[in-house]
This record gives sequence, structure tokens and C-alpha cells, in this order.
Amino acid sequence: MEGRTLGDKIMKSKGDIVDIAIRHGIDIKILDINQLGKERFLAYLKVYNPVILEVDGYDCYWRDTFQKIHRSHYILLVKFDIESASLSCIDTFPTKEGVTIKLDFAMQRAKRFIYVSADENEIVKLESKNYLVPSTERYMQKDGIGTFFDHMDLFINSIESQIDLENEIKGISVSDIIYVPLIWNLKNQSWSYAQFQYLLEYINAKELDNMERVIEEIIKSWEIVIGIIAMKIIRKEKIMNAEKMKGYLRKAVNDEKHFADLLSAYVNNGIMQ
Repeated sequence: MEGRTLGDKIMKSKGDIVDIAIRHGIDIKILDINQLGKERFLAYLKVYNPVILEVDGYDCYWRDTFQKIHRSHYILLVKFDIESASLSCIDTFPTKEGVTIKLDFAMQRAKRFIYVSADENEIVKLESKNYLVPSTERYMQKDGIGTFFDHMDLFINSIESQIDLENEIKGISVSDIIYVPLIWNLKNQSWSYAQFQYLLEYINAKELDNMERVIEEIIKSWEIVIGIIAMKIIRKEKIMNAEKMKGYLRKAVNDEKHFADLLSAYVNNGIMQ
């Protein structure tokens, strides 16, 4: 729960792609860019193409996070052009055609070079329950503080009666309000559930239809909280009374607890209430 601002204290809802791969039994290799060197970099790219490159969103000049917020971001490298010393990459933004970066940019700005083992794993068709097990485990996993919900309860209880909005937005213009850590990290809570909707669409199991409505309620709760904070900032209010926001935060977390119970019941018993 440490952090310079309230936004810094929010438990991040999105997992690390490396951790996710390991937990799902995907055999990946991770190399530190600083210890790789250009020759080995290109050699690995040739053998294991495509490879994954971890960068800081702050350095990604083709994304809207450029020089605005620090966050791990991953791109797929697919080709190296010798004449221009550039790399062709696939990213989710700005277009499906991808982006081209210089080799020097990759060597100077990237953090990790990640590739999947050449050994192919047998393709196994999963039942809908199997897709949902990792999400259930996410809620139940414990660290030194407790579960995800213990983190959120601790966060809400740590909020003082008044929030110093000047401190929360320090160094960020109102036009870039989405990048205020307090809003960005809360928004990621909302986004994570929107992404879960895509998973349910992919599974396409009729017995999960009720879960869709629960997710919509969760997203609505988080967006209310975000909207309250955003309006205060836009109105240039320096201090915000936190009690109303804490009430909505508790509503959002309670919605998530209900979702987690439904998810657990379905995964363990095939029941959707």
C-alpha cells in the first residue's frame, strides 16, 4: 500500500504477460536486453521469429501513452530489414498493419526479449470451465496482505476523508486526465472486466449469460467512481471529499465479490445462479 499518491496505492488489476505464460505452462525464455547485444538479438529473432519485446509505454512514440505514463507494454517482432536497420512489429495500436521501429530503439529502450520454446506443445481443446479457472484462482491467491479483495478493502480504508487532487494530478495536464494514476489504475479495473467479456464471447456458453449482466454492473460501478474524480479535476477542485467516493468504491468491490462467487460456483460445480 505504499505510494506517493492515492493512485499509486491501487493494486494493479492486469497481470504480467510472463507470469501468465508461466502459470499456463507455456515454455518461454526471457533475456535481458542489456546483456544480449545486437548480434545475439538478431540471431535469436531469426531462429525464434516472432519474438516478444517488453518496452515501457512511456517510450512508445507511436502510442498515446508516449511520455505520459510508465507501464509495461509488449510488442511482437516479426521481421528485420538490414538496409534500414529497422524492425517490423505487430501492436494493438495504431493500426493492424503494425509499426516499424529502429533496431537502436529496441536495444536502448526495451527491457526484456521473450521467445517461446521451439518445442511444440500438443493442442488440447478446453472446456469452458478450464478457461475460467485462472480467473477464479486470481481472486483466491494470497500474498502478505491477503487476497485481491483484502487489498481493495485495505485501499478503501486507507483513504482519508479528503483527497488532495493537486497532488494526484501533479505533472499531468487536464487534457491528459486519463493518465492521472488515480484514474488510470481505476480505469484498468474497468478495462479488465471489459476484456473478460471478450473471453465469455469466445467461450460462447449459454450458461454464462447471467455473468455478462454481472460484469456490466461491475463496469458501471467503476465508471461512476472514475466519473466523480474526473469531474472534480476538470472543475479544478483542489480538495475532494472522499466519503461519497468510498461508498461507490465499496459498491464496486462488492459487485466484484459477487462475480467471484458466481465464477467459483460455476468452475467448481457447473452452477450459475
